[in-house]
Amino acid sequence: MTDEQTKEIRRRLDEDLSLDEFERDYRSTGEAATQFFQDLFVQVLNFEETTSPLGDATWQDIPVYEWPNTTRANAARLFAESGNFRVIYVELEKLTRTAERNAIQSLTRTDRTSGWAIDGSFLTVFHAPDEDIWHLVTPYEEGTEDITTGRPVLRRYTLGEGETHRTVANALSSMDASKGRLAERIDEAFRVKPITEDFYENYKRVFDTLSKELRRKGLEIEDADRYAHTMLNRLMFFYYLQKKGWIGDRKNFVRWFHEQYEESDEEDVFHEKWLSALFFDGMNSPEGGEINADLPTEVESAVAGLPYMNGGLFQPTEEDERDTFLSDSALKSVTKEFLEQYNFTVTEESPYDIDVAVDPAMLGKIYESLIAEQERGEAGIFYTPRTEVDMMCRVAVYEQLATRSAEFSSLDVRQLVEFVFTEPHKWDATTDNEREELLDAIRELNIVDPACGSGAFLVGMKQVLTELYRKLGETPDYDLKERIINENLHGVDIKGWAVRVAEFRLWLSLIQGEDELPDERPVLPNFSFKLYTGDSLIQSAGSIELPSFEEIRRDATEDVFKKLQELEAAKDGFFQGNIEDQAIIEEKQRELLTAYIDDRVESLEGAATTQSTLGGGATESSQQSAAEAEAQIEQLEMLRERILADKFTDFIWELNYPEVLLGGGFDVVIGNPPYVRQEDIIDQGINPTRLEELSSNEISDLKSEYKDDLREFVETRFDVKPYKTSDLYLYFYFRSMDLLRKGGTLSFVTSNSWLDVDYGVRLQEFLLTQGNVKYILENRSQRTFEEADVNTIISIINKESPERLAGRPSFVSVYDPYSQFVDIETLNSVLVGDEKESETLSFQENDLLVRNRDSWRSVELSAAALWRLGAGTTALTGNGDEEAIPQGRYSSGKWGKYTRAPTVFFELAGKTDRPLSRLGDECTIRRGTRTGANQFFYLPSKYYDARREGENLVLQSTGEWPDEDYETEMHIPKEYWMHQTDDGWEPNLVLKTSKSFDTTIFGLDSLELGKGLRYLLVIDDPKSDLKGDINEYVEWGETYDPSQDDLGRKRTGFPSSVSGRGIDWYDLTEDLQRGDVLPMKNINTRHVYWFPEQRTWIDDRLHGIEVPGEEHNRRFLAGVLNSTYGTLSCEVNGRVNLGQGALDIATDDHKATLIPPLEEVDRNLKAKIAEQFETLGTRSVSSIFDELGTSTPAELSFDSVADDRLELDRLVIQDLFGFDEDTHRQVYEGTLELVSQRISKADSV
Repeated sequence: MTDEQTKEIRRRLDEDLSLDEFERDYRSTGEAATQFFQDLFVQVLNFEETTSPLGDATWQDIPVYEWPNTTRANAARLFAESGNFRVIYVELEKLTRTAERNAIQSLTRTDRTSGWAIDGSFLTVFHAPDEDIWHLVTPYEEGTEDITTGRPVLRRYTLGEGETHRTVANALSSMDASKGRLAERIDEAFRVKPITEDFYENYKRVFDTLSKELRRKGLEIEDADRYAHTMLNRLMFFYYLQKKGWIGDRKNFVRWFHEQYEESDEEDVFHEKWLSALFFDGMNSPEGGEINADLPTEVESAVAGLPYMNGGLFQPTEEDERDTFLSDSALKSVTKEFLEQYNFTVTEESPYDIDVAVDPAMLGKIYESLIAEQERGEAGIFYTPRTEVDMMCRVAVYEQLATRSAEFSSLDVRQLVEFVFTEPHKWDATTDNEREELLDAIRELNIVDPACGSGAFLVGMKQVLTELYRKLGETPDYDLKERIINENLHGVDIKGWAVRVAEFRLWLSLIQGEDELPDERPVLPNFSFKLYTGDSLIQSAGSIELPSFEEIRRDATEDVFKKLQELEAAKDGFFQGNIEDQAIIEEKQRELLTAYIDDRVESLEGAATTQSTLGGGATESSQQSAAEAEAQIEQLEMLRERILADKFTDFIWELNYPEVLLGGGFDVVIGNPPYVRQEDIIDQGINPTRLEELSSNEISDLKSEYKDDLREFVETRFDVKPYKTSDLYLYFYFRSMDLLRKGGTLSFVTSNSWLDVDYGVRLQEFLLTQGNVKYILENRSQRTFEEADVNTIISIINKESPERLAGRPSFVSVYDPYSQFVDIETLNSVLVGDEKESETLSFQENDLLVRNRDSWRSVELSAAALWRLGAGTTALTGNGDEEAIPQGRYSSGKWGKYTRAPTVFFELAGKTDRPLSRLGDECTIRRGTRTGANQFFYLPSKYYDARREGENLVLQSTGEWPDEDYETEMHIPKEYWMHQTDDGWEPNLVLKTSKSFDTTIFGLDSLELGKGLRYLLVIDDPKSDLKGDINEYVEWGETYDPSQDDLGRKRTGFPSSVSGRGIDWYDLTEDLQRGDVLPMKNINTRHVYWFPEQRTWIDDRLHGIEVPGEEHNRRFLAGVLNSTYGTLSCEVNGRVNLGQGALDIATDDHKATLIPPLEEVDRNLKAKIAEQFETLGTRSVSSIFDELGTSTPAELSFDSVADDRLELDRLVIQDLFGFDEDTHRQVYEGTLELVSQRISKADSV
């Protein structure tokens, strides 16, 4: 690629690619255009010219009469090629995405072309008569050998009139056929990611320019940011719409408009005068209105003729009313230097159609990324990929239809899967009766995203519903899409400007696919009562406790429902633009809730009258009931006063969506809740720049206050106490289940951490008792988020009656990217089932149904079994395990293994004849010693070197502090740094890190003091009884610690960090932890359970397993854990919620490892395993790939496995567990697969 080549390509596209020029050519328009593209690819990009077989034409005609009638093509010509890559020109009857897909499918399925087209290695130029644009499309994607096996992804550039050819010129210049690796470079040239990143960086730059200028002109931070976003949204709206030619009949309206301003000789009034007229007199007023801006006649005429858009985007805001205007230079940086450099398309990308241009979905990615960078200091895209969005939307809709399947006259669930997931042209039409039943079911869906962000799921759901309506014979036009948004979709987000983007995308989605401007005036509906800015989790009503959704639904009277109907009609009128005053709707919302309150107060006043006993006195219970009623009345009256005083400025679910919640709740709650770790949780509505102005203590107080509110919400609503360590997304599960009607569906993509970590236990308990967990899907090959270091799962959960363990959760491991997983055969099998082989395995006395397929595996078990596996008990109802009553305490759910563990793991537990116990029941497993003050207890330290001198430990100051008031040399008596054994006095030694370990079995004398090993002070005498210089040392510790000021001087003493020990802060005896076997905490590909020859103390950087009984138990257990079975257990029980690929394994995870009870294993077998461990333990253990001789399960050979490991594994897997060589091999293959997937998944995006 050269600059000259890029310039020549762009010159040809800008100047020579013209329908008018081609129509003047002596050849047909199609032939002239074909010649243009052939010259471009042959003369500039060095492809070879493809001539006809007889040599009488400069291309080969492809007979389109052999293609199916649905293709609608007039002509096709193969005109250039290079190696295996070909370039084709296709003239369609109409330039649509469906026609393009049909043409590409025809190329792959027709005898003449399928031989070279089947792998997608071709480019196609599409055109249709009278169109002044062309599409350059490829189905090619590196690594795909047959595009007919699934639904190929089509990627396209748009060329021609009104297009900016900068990006496509760069892309084409990278396709120079003379440079080698052509297929790889074409694949890269059609990727949208580089454009997204480039657009994002430039967007940040201009946003920053506008916001800073607005702040200089007096706007507050929040106002400046909001107005900068508003200005960019307004301008970009023009760039999207002008592509249609709907703005002043020009496809370059903004450029023309700005040029007219520059020619007018006016200065620094582009915003104040010209854009204000364009926005408010043009887009926010009916066509033909008077323009009083003193603009040139032609410009005023163009502005007056603009369509009346409404929608809220062009209504004056508070910032507009302040008359704060941007400079010409700032706006020029937005238009000429930024937006003019890109192509825009109103067509949102779909999982299978991607425009390499700035589409509305890209705008969503920009905003999500901006939020992430501002709030977490992390650059990059935090945005749910389109494939996952589409799949989640469809599964949620399917679940809702499936719950109603009994109401359908003849449709079964398998037909419902086909209806929801097949391509429109493959759907077999239903009967009229079935069609009406499906239409009724779809129309009634109420769908909400409680963290809608920039609207990915709202737009995705709109697209899915539009397609389903199309399958049922409805025309997918503007009216239908508007009806879907009005009747079905709702959204809330804490970020106001993110909500504006969601509105923006929904507006653009209305006009997508429309050839002409819709007749509706105003063109755009108003989404003010469909999408809200507010906190979905915390409902702010001061100290007033709002009634629950269930209470409101239960207690509502006929009068309340009448007012509800009035509100729904008013909201519909506002949406359509028939009602313009927003205050009318807000007043009707207040009337509805106050009517409910009045009725409820009247009902409670009767209950407040104290009941009398037969003897005339009041019973204790009746007095209590009366008091409770009085308290409720007081709360409701306070609530009514606040509503009537219009003091509810924040979002309240009951106030803003009463028509849905009084109707029973939402049918679907869907989304990607924000991933914020517990230590970072704070009110997300606070501007990040504001936080920078606060002190750390003020921020800490805000965090504590908000987290307290979150926990109080869950405790009050559900009587569940969430862990203080819960991440933010967890609270969205609770809120979302609250919003659903009974039978409604929750569809979330979140971190997978809640499957395994402690704080997930409360959520698991809640979901099992309040819902029906349908599916947990985890992709084992690819991460969802590119830049966020988090692994995700998709959870599909239906709301059920409380306190019942209903259904059979299915944990689905997906081995291919979701784009390949989503096909009708696979989904029918996953969602409905098939007759292919499945296996029932016993796992800890509960049955698992395991289905293994090439691209996925599911593990299914009853909710009752999950409850029991989490340490609870159950009482069975008449339906047995399918609907049990939970009892006991659910306390230890670890669900991650059901998606991660290879099947052989469950077979080991379910088919062995040996009884198995949890390692945590056989041994004590803890974190190491937490001193709270390592620099005091561990020697040598930063402050004192240490050397042995007889029975004393001599401490010599290092001079790390400037003060001179402390002893520089101290002599510590033996009783504080040594302990007595049968062999005499031995030093107290503590292992601080495993970094210095080499061999699995090691002696303490092999470690260097001061690195992985330290002396440990154990002081258990009262201070008055301390001997020697130890008293001086304790006094130093009480007045000096590592917390220093800039000069290195003390701030607080060590006791402040160990205050829990009280006055004897230096007494560690109750905190000391030993370790007989030392597990690893973080694992990449090397798995070791370290074995110190001498039992010793360990630091809390290490975990320790204390093994009961004799020494042979210790060595036997170390052998089992260091076998490949131990590696497999680590991989299954560990945590992979972080996306970097590391395995995090905590003490509770080690406890879950299943082993035979120590006292029930034959002593001879113990000795053999211990002896073989001695052999393996004397060497350095390598990565599991090196240990087994391969990283690929299919290439595994016992001959390549290290001999000592093979023998240890034979003893453990075959002799101890009682399995054969085939299972032994499966253990190896499953372990390799787990580790490989974990590592490769981290690199998958």
